[in-house]
Formats: sequence, C-alpha cells, structure tokens
Amino acid sequence: MMRGLCGPAADPAGSCQSNPHRLDVLANPPHPLLKWNAPWTNAQGVMEYGRRYDLLASEGSTFTLRREVEPQQTDAGTRPIWILRHTTQPEVYCWGRSDWPQMRCEDQQLRCDAPVS
Repeated sequence: MMRGLCGPAADPAGSCQSNPHRLDVLANPPHPLLKWNAPWTNAQGVMEYGRRYDLLASEGSTFTLRREVEPQQTDAGTRPIWILRHTTQPEVYCWGRSDWPQMRCEDQQLRCDAPVS
C-alpha cells in the first residue's frame, strides 16, 4: 500500500500545506489508517482525527476496504465498501465504491512527501 503524507487535490482545508493526513497500515491483521495532523470537520459535520479501515481484499494497486465506523450508507441502506485506487498522474490515490460505476474515482489525493517503503 502506498504509505506517506497526502492531501486532497480539491480541498484547501486538508491540503498538503494546511492539514495533510498520513496513510499507513497497522499490521496483524492489516488495517489501513488515515491520520490528520490536526482535527478536521468531515462532510457530515463531525470532527475527525483519523479513519481506520478493515482490509477486505487487494489486487495490484487497488485495495477494497470497509471503514470501521461508517457514517455513510449506500442506496440499499448498507455500509459502503470503499475502493482505494493508486494513481500515478497525479501521484497517490483516489476513492471509489463497490456500488458506484467502476470508472468513478473521487476525492483525488496528492502525495505531499517522498514514498515510504
């Protein structure tokens, strides 16, 4: 998984300069973790410090995740399954969901630092 410091391309409040997040993986079992430098208010108006996901599957540079505490629901009323897709132009990742069209990938994130091996 592409670890490192990231910021959204379209949200100045969470940008690399303002409030980037660190993408990391907790081991045994693996849990992708996003942690911001400072708390921020999400789309639901709730203050967040970080997000933890269950890793359901991975294939190449695509990771299928379920957020452990999920405020959103699909149209069917279930917790969404998130698809984190590595991107190269620009470098780092974007978000899709299993209930969205396969090509839909939103909230493009940009790398703020050198990749972590």
